[in-house]
Amino acid sequence: MTHPEIKRALVAEDEECVRRVLCKLISLYGFDVTGVENGRMALDLFNKADAGFNLLVADLDMPQMNGCDLVCEVRRLGHQIPIIAVTGFGNQELVDRISTCDVRLFEKPIDFKALHSHIELITSPFSGPSTGAYSRTVRFAER
Repeated sequence: MTHPEIKRALVAEDEECVRRVLCKLISLYGFDVTGVENGRMALDLFNKADAGFNLLVADLDMPQMNGCDLVCEVRRLGHQIPIIAVTGFGNQELVDRISTCDVRLFEKPIDFKALHSHIELITSPFSGPSTGAYSRTVRFAER
């Protein structure tokens, strides 16, 4: 019996309540989701050989490593996965920098219907009809 490929998403968001909501919603879209609180933690996970993420959602304004630096580093390392950036402040400098990294930007408060549609669109090579044959989990990295 074959199982559909498990889709894995990484959410980097420093606001815990926003991170939890994003993780829960993205898990409802068929992803196993890992949530972390900053870009440095996200990059550390990307550097693990078995990470296998199919989607990255990153807040632009985070401590230790902002989302823009995270996205640029992920691209520099050769990862060509779909990336969604989110921001609540619209920092134009970060928006301008990230625009060169092939990402979609969503402003907070996030339109979750539009987010869902976009995730379906950008991850379609990984998706097929959902059979419910695999678990959809949400994990939060320990501090």
